[in-house]
Amino acid sequence: MSEKLSRITKLLRPMTSHLTKRQFILQVWRKIGADLVGGIELQRINEELVKKFGPGGAESPAALARVLADEGARLKHPEVLETDTIWREQQLYSLFAPGEIDFNSLAASLESIAKLDALYRQFLAEGDDPGAEQVREFAREVKLGLQRSASPVMASEVIEWLTIWLQTPQMLGEWLDLRLKSPGFQKKFGSRP
Repeated sequence: MSEKLSRITKLLRPMTSHLTKRQFILQVWRKIGADLVGGIELQRINEELVKKFGPGGAESPAALARVLADEGARLKHPEVLETDTIWREQQLYSLFAPGEIDFNSLAASLESIAKLDALYRQFLAEGDDPGAEQVREFAREVKLGLQRSASPVMASEVIEWLTIWLQTPQMLGEWLDLRLKSPGFQKKFGSRP
C-alpha cells in the first residue's frame, strides 16, 4: 500500500493555488487517477487539503466521498465507512483522552459538556478558530450518536443541552441551572444529577 501512496504523492506535486475546497478535492482526485475510491485515496486527498488549507482544512472521509460520488467516482463503500470511522475516532482523541468524555448518564453528561465548553472557550481565547470549530463538530457528532441511544429519555435531555450549547454557548450555564431546577426536569429525573 505504501508504494501506491508514494506514487499518488508524486502525481500531486504541481497544483494550482486559487481553487475552492471542492475544486481542489476534485483536482486531487483527478490527479490520483482513481476511478474506484477507497481509504488510501481519501486519506491522500485529506493530506493535500491540510497542506493547502491548514489543519482546519481536513474533511471527513464521508464528506469527501460524497463530493467524489457526485462527480462520478465509484466508491469502495466498506473502506469509506472504515476510514471515516477511524478518522472520527482520531478527531475525538485529538481533543480528549479516551474515557474523558462520557454521555452515558446525566451526571457524566454534565461533566462532559462542561469540559467541551471549557475547551471551546480556551480555543476562542487563543484565537484558534479551527480548534473551536472542531469542538463544535464533536458536539454535533455526540448529538447524532445520542439519537441512537438505548435510553431515549435521557438522550433527548442531553441532546437539548447540546443544542442550547451549540446555539448560544455563553448561555448554557445559566440555562442548565434553570433547567435542572425546573419541575419538568424534576418530574422526569428526580433531583439534580
